[in-house]
Amino acid sequence: MKAKLLFATLICSVASFAQSPIEEYYGHNYSGVGVPDGNSHRSYIVVTSASTIDQSPTGANATWNFNDLSAAGTSVYDNQPPTGDEGIAYPGTTIVTTNSVTMGTVTTDSQAYFAADGLTAFTGVESTGLSITYTDNATVGSFPMNYGQTQTDNSAGTYTYTTFSGTFTGDITSTVDAYGTLHYNDFGYGDLSQEVTRLKVVQTLSLNYLVYTDIGSATITSYHYYRTGDLFPFFTSVSTDIVVPMLSINQSTTVLEAANPALLGTHQVAAAQALTLSPNPVSDSVHLSSGESLVIESIAITDANGRTVREQHSALADVPVADLQSGIYFIRIDTDRGSTIKKFIKQ
Repeated sequence: MKAKLLFATLICSVASFAQSPIEEYYGHNYSGVGVPDGNSHRSYIVVTSASTIDQSPTGANATWNFNDLSAAGTSVYDNQPPTGDEGIAYPGTTIVTTNSVTMGTVTTDSQAYFAADGLTAFTGVESTGLSITYTDNATVGSFPMNYGQTQTDNSAGTYTYTTFSGTFTGDITSTVDAYGTLHYNDFGYGDLSQEVTRLKVVQTLSLNYLVYTDIGSATITSYHYYRTGDLFPFFTSVSTDIVVPMLSINQSTTVLEAANPALLGTHQVAAAQALTLSPNPVSDSVHLSSGESLVIESIAITDANGRTVREQHSALADVPVADLQSGIYFIRIDTDRGSTIKKFIKQ
């Protein structure tokens, strides 16, 4: 119900670019050991644009040029497991994403609550003047998501917006609708061009207030652009339109965020991130492959609760997982050219 509701991305490979899957929506849970940028924590620059950015290109080998950006603030995302009270307030929640936005000397925090148990879905949102509790969660998708994949879902719940409270019904549609090259201008860190894959998420809510039904609507349209192997978007745009004539509300806002270039990976890290897993989901063994010349030095597998269930110090490209229980796992791969973390599903 406002632009900060949702957070935001994707990849290609120059000449004959092959689309890469989007690994996660907004990272995974903090494991309790360090906070590597891009895994459970991410820093962004809040930007504004002198002209409306053109996000109309879709399909394969698209090009997006965002050339009028200026830095306006900072935005930081951190993931944690829910507290006991949060688990009661938002049933099914497994990840709490806290977003701290600083504009000038003012910092504001908001939280998005997710159930990530094979499907990633919103269970709630808390922000200044706003509270949303989903009684029918809004499913974003089952990650990894690939180009052409679409997820639709119905949603319902309760809301409080300033002094108004009521119920809502709605729907959400997520589509990996494009991949190609994203370029943006120098706003303090130099020009950047990245190969990305894009996830478009549109959430529409029909609002009820007191005895009145369908008194207005909220539409949240977000575009998330992801680089290969990243667990958070590289660039995101979230536009929110709220129209409630009965309450004299007619608001439109857009928030743009670009991943902090000072914290983006080096070429060596990017080379490690180019590693792919197959098959995924997996039954017996995970095969690691890459177009880069890499030497795998070690791997470590953790479960969704952050427990290490396997370590392997060898150059093997096939990792046996047949004995693991069904569920979601994360594999850290250390190579001679950097490290990366990938998610896989054990059937």
